[in-house]
Amino acid sequence: MLANGHVGLAGLTENTPVAIAGLVAEIGFLGEDAAVGFAEVGGRVALMQAMIAEAGLPILLVTGVASRGSEGGAAPAVAEAIAERVRRGRGVRVIDPATELDPELMRLAAQRRTAATALAASLGALRETVAEACPGLERILDLDPPGPLVLLHRFSGANALRMAGWDGALAYLRDICDAPNAEAVVDRAFTAIRSCTGPDGGTERRTTDLAGDTLRAYGERVALDHALLHRSGLG
Repeated sequence: MLANGHVGLAGLTENTPVAIAGLVAEIGFLGEDAAVGFAEVGGRVALMQAMIAEAGLPILLVTGVASRGSEGGAAPAVAEAIAERVRRGRGVRVIDPATELDPELMRLAAQRRTAATALAASLGALRETVAEACPGLERILDLDPPGPLVLLHRFSGANALRMAGWDGALAYLRDICDAPNAEAVVDRAFTAIRSCTGPDGGTERRTTDLAGDTLRAYGERVALDHALLHRSGLG
């Protein structure tokens, strides 16, 4: 919500680090006056509060609003009830993350944000390199990891993929990471390389190295996601 109590975002967010990180990004687009209102501290919202606070967004505790049973269609009503109290200035205070939130969750949230930033940078460099060698092949990176990363780490360009063949690439991907989207990844890759008839432009080693770096960055972020869920009692 905004400082004037107007609701900027209202709805259900999955209680996972990936979903919460997306929510934090959306809140950031609301501007400097954005704050997040909660009807409780800790418990089932501990993870969300830690990640929001670590991102530097203020958290408001609004008392007197029933949050239980807010799943489903009631979520917007709860958000509006919180916003109404903020507008009236009743039962509202700012939470102090240093004293009221779990410090270990805050530490893990900070590490997770750093890891996510590193992953985004590595992924961007990989995308640029792959597009340079075979325009269109980089679109496999739009699919969920780790499948696309594993494929590019082993088959670093159009020529390597052609040598492996569709069946060989799919078998390798399923053997190494058992990605649920393995077939979609291979389909997209082989569709892209049809229009790439020249050499890979000497980018094979760079692609392999960047794909490996990105895989490691992805693994680190996933490990931190698991640690956050475990610490918050959600996994």
